[in-house]
Amino acid sequence: PLSLHFVNNLGKAFKDYIQENDRPNYCIFFNSINGILSLINTFGLKDGARVFCSEEGTAALKKQGVDASCVFTSCKRYNFFTSSFYNGIDLLMNENEPDVLILTDQTYADFTIVDPHVDTYQILGRFRNGFNKATHIVNVKNPGKIVLDDTALDRVKVSALKYKVVKELLEGTADPFLRDEVFGEA
Repeated sequence: PLSLHFVNNLGKAFKDYIQENDRPNYCIFFNSINGILSLINTFGLKDGARVFCSEEGTAALKKQGVDASCVFTSCKRYNFFTSSFYNGIDLLMNENEPDVLILTDQTYADFTIVDPHVDTYQILGRFRNGFNKATHIVNVKNPGKIVLDDTALDRVKVSALKYKVVKELLEGTADPFLRDEVFGEA
């Protein structure tokens, strides 16, 4: 089974997951070299992390002092994989069964989106010896401005006042044309 979590802050959700689920191995699928580098640096994971990605990504990460490879080799505690490793490779984990984390950060880049009907099955199918549990953390785009309670309440009060004024005008109008055509929609 796959656990799905929608969050506002991917970094915080990642940190919380790691703290709440202490495991010897994590396999983290995140299709963003910059996003992976940010997680590694922000949470001080450099010594315990290895990134598996394309040759170009490997070169860029090694310049930053991050252990990276374009070929699956031995694992560390935090093993990050880009989309280069979503399919076509068997991940034979001889160590303890890892927790599998799939990260999607729509606020950062749309290319981090994982197709639940294809990519998720491909990712989870890589673990020939199984895994402990699988979790997909999705940072969703904010569809609009957040309205605070006070602002929302003020808007409701203004709308109620407008309704009351229109209702009073309607009740005070004897002209059937005004009542039906002008105020009828109100």
